[in-house]
Amino acid sequence: MTWKEPMRRTFIAAAVASLAAAVMPTAHAVPPILTGSFASDNVDLVASLPDVQAIGAKIIDGYMYVTTTHGVRIYDVSGGLPVLTGALSLPHFENESVDTNGEVLLVSADAFVLGGTGLNVLAVIDVRNKNAPILAGLTLQEDGHTATCIDDCSYAYTSGGEIYDIRDPLNISKVGQARNGYTHNWNLDATGIAWADGYELYDTSNPTAPQLLPSVGAFGWHNSIRPNASNAQLADGDVDAGELVLSSGEELYDWNFPKGECTDQAGFETAWFRTLPDSSYRVQNLDIWQVDLDGTAITEAKPASATFCSSHWIEYHEDLAVVGWYEQGVRILDVSDPSDVRQVAWFMPVESQAWGAYFNEVVEGPFGGGTYVYTMDYVRGIDVFKVDATAGVSPTVLAPRLNPTSAAFAPSERFGWACRVPKGTDLVG
Repeated sequence: MTWKEPMRRTFIAAAVASLAAAVMPTAHAVPPILTGSFASDNVDLVASLPDVQAIGAKIIDGYMYVTTTHGVRIYDVSGGLPVLTGALSLPHFENESVDTNGEVLLVSADAFVLGGTGLNVLAVIDVRNKNAPILAGLTLQEDGHTATCIDDCSYAYTSGGEIYDIRDPLNISKVGQARNGYTHNWNLDATGIAWADGYELYDTSNPTAPQLLPSVGAFGWHNSIRPNASNAQLADGDVDAGELVLSSGEELYDWNFPKGECTDQAGFETAWFRTLPDSSYRVQNLDIWQVDLDGTAITEAKPASATFCSSHWIEYHEDLAVVGWYEQGVRILDVSDPSDVRQVAWFMPVESQAWGAYFNEVVEGPFGGGTYVYTMDYVRGIDVFKVDATAGVSPTVLAPRLNPTSAAFAPSERFGWACRVPKGTDLVG
């Protein structure tokens, strides 16, 4: 993408003054490790950053872009340990779906989460200088829960289905409507198909006028990803790498269930994306994994959380999925056999709200090379651990269930716990 360089800095200065104050910290040493966590034998906690309420992240080319309760931070993670390089303060809350191409980063400020007193604002941030991200432009939008880059961050699709041209950040304009109605999150796969939470699939070859694709079956209701999409062989009758779809939900239903149970928790699911003889697509559910079914040891001493007992955000790396499970920690799942999902590693702090976690493959660093995972924890900040797990090889492991320790939110009658996901969604297929 080629951006038009912002020329009218007075506009940006005024916007920044009204929305936030810029912060450009220098790199610093990693703070001391937080105590009070448990993990499977193949997980090694190496560092914690407790000074930030982390919500979501994305890792590109050795940098991790993190949104927090107070803005954006950029970390150099090329050596495993996060080193803060730059930051920008913004008065937003969630923006859990961090989307960036390493040059442009989108932040969606959610007025609903701000108690209805804020504005639904789409902020476009220039992150080319990792030491000094700047607010390049912003606009009001109808629904501001999440925003997704389309066509190499030339356009943004919002959770309200709006399409914005962001190539000139000083003149952001609405240029279309991707769908009528709210969707929690868009995910763009490598073939140019945009997944609207797995309910609907859109061809984005014309990004300002996406075409709804014919499909059968519904899948997921929070965020869905299709890794390795360009490797699919959709008509050969096998679940190829590019045909695997992963999805997580979020607990939305009865929050008055007895303590010690995770009744109606949302789970992690796998599905098969394939073509039918009429050339339409089918999303066929394969397996569901939940903490109380086959991945968590039931103990009387440590009953399950009655709040935030739910999957949330998912990421993928070499047939492993990592899932933030709120107060039930971080779960690493083997999806090499998508019809039989297995837990092969886990990390569970005593006091935690793990919204998501992210893989990073490191060649060498202070703690050596290998697979690193970074948690986005509303309570603890960012935990950094190494995991030694191989899909199809590592054994199944169980985790304890811990007492609930935090209650950051009251559930919304409309949306449930933390995310704005419509109630009453049933999976079919």
